[in-house]
Amino acid sequence: VNTTAWPCATLLASTWDEELVEKVGKAGAEEVKENNISIWLTPACNIHRSPLCGRNFEYYSEDPYLAGILAKKYIEGVQEMHVGTCIKHFCCNNSEFSRHWASMEVDERTLHEIYLKAFEIAMEAKPWTVMCSYNLVNGRRMSENNKLYNVLRNNFKFDGLIMSDWDAVKDSEASLNAGLNLEMPYNENHHNLMMKKAQENILDERKLDESAVKVIELAEKCEKESKLRKMDMSINE
Repeated sequence: VNTTAWPCATLLASTWDEELVEKVGKAGAEEVKENNISIWLTPACNIHRSPLCGRNFEYYSEDPYLAGILAKKYIEGVQEMHVGTCIKHFCCNNSEFSRHWASMEVDERTLHEIYLKAFEIAMEAKPWTVMCSYNLVNGRRMSENNKLYNVLRNNFKFDGLIMSDWDAVKDSEASLNAGLNLEMPYNENHHNLMMKKAQENILDERKLDESAVKVIELAEKCEKESKLRKMDMSINE
């Protein structure tokens, strides 16, 4: 469908204008509503670490405070229109080179003060979902990174759904056990293997239930908010 070509995140960040970013979020959400879409896969607030990263245009800044504040305002703008957001790519998606297999090596202080800080600030706006990145962090794939998912849940108080980037999951069971709730897109081979393990009582039933609850909660939220979107549109008409 035809949509507006909004300025990229880096250009928006160069304005240092929180109100403008929130307005762009609202305006973009209006187009999303018109197409009956429940969740907009945005914003992205990774740190500009290398000028060679092909996704830098999606990210706001090399400064975690600026990136976090603007991501927060963007989320608030979008979700005020009854459209959900998906903040991404969690985390340290700072290189395009071998991005499914490269490991970003970051010490704990730098990780928390720079690479996670923007996500921490943005969580104040309560995005509906979070998308994991393709890469590994300190040797552990992000789709299987229970340590950083625990930070997201326990430290940043995120209570929504964690989904994968497209084809970021290499081991569905390991991802489930780590705390990933939804693998995207549907993978028939992974599905069949997981069904077989479930029937053989190999999967952790508690983890399976936790993810199922998150998917159901999101589906119910989408249904509820879709009714509010339709009400808004009928009033505007």
